[in-house]
Amino acid sequence: DGEVLCQASADDIESGPDGWTCEFRLVGERFLDWEVYTCDSDGHPLDVKSDVVQRTAYSHECIVQVKGVVPEATLTVDGRQYQDLADFKPSTGGNVPKWNPDALYASFGLHVPSKVDKTAPTGLARMASGTLGSGPFAWLFGCCITAEGRPVAEVTDVHQLVE
Repeated sequence: DGEVLCQASADDIESGPDGWTCEFRLVGERFLDWEVYTCDSDGHPLDVKSDVVQRTAYSHECIVQVKGVVPEATLTVDGRQYQDLADFKPSTGGNVPKWNPDALYASFGLHVPSKVDKTAPTGLARMASGTLGSGPFAWLFGCCITAEGRPVAEVTDVHQLVE
């Protein structure tokens, strides 16, 4: 609209002889959405996929310097001039590459999260429940475990075994 919103001299904003400087921190969180295979308590992967959100805090030191006129101001982020920073790259859409976890860590310092299903059968119960597939020993303990991985019967008193 052509109206001046704010006007001040260098003395009004306590600018030194070298110009005006504003230092601040840009603080936030970066979110990564992972699709990972759920594991049982023993660390064995299951056939179920889960979504895990990984949050990482970040902080950038920023400096705006005005020496002379405002259009010639400079912005520095973490010690690098703004014009030297990498350009923004938009998302590739649904084309998500599949990476080896070691390669993600080596290339980007990313740790792949995990999701544990504490109710999934483990140990012998896992073998008997058929979550091992059709291995040669999957049938071995099938008579002693229910489909949910719980024992068919529990002994609550040691004397029951002796009598």
